[in-house]
Amino acid sequence: MTLVLASWASASEVELTAESVSVSDDSTVTSYIGDVVLRVPPDMHAQFKAKTTREESGRRIYAGDVEIVIDDLVIRTQKATLIAPEGAGKDVVVEMDEAQATVTKK
Repeated sequence: MTLVLASWASASEVELTAESVSVSDDSTVTSYIGDVVLRVPPDMHAQFKAKTTREESGRRIYAGDVEIVIDDLVIRTQKATLIAPEGAGKDVVVEMDEAQATVTKK
C-alpha cells in the first residue's frame, strides 16, 4: 500500500509516498516508513545537506543527518538517494527507507 501526502503551503507540488505514514500527537511531524519516494517538480528547488555525499552508478547518495529543504518543507532522514532526471522538465526523485517531514513557519 502506498500513501501520499502532497499538501504543504508553498510546496504543494511536492509528492512524498511511503508504505506507512504516521503523524505525531501534536501534528508537527509526519513520519514515512518503507519505500519512501520524494518527487520534486523541475520548477522547484530542493537543498540537500548531509555529513557525506558520494556518486554511485549515476546516483548521488547522501548519508548522515540528511536534511532536504523545499520552501517551507523540511525532510530529515539518515540516507537519501537522489536520482537525476533523464531530460529536461522531469521530476527529481529521491528514495529513502524512512523520513520525517515538518513544515516550518517563515
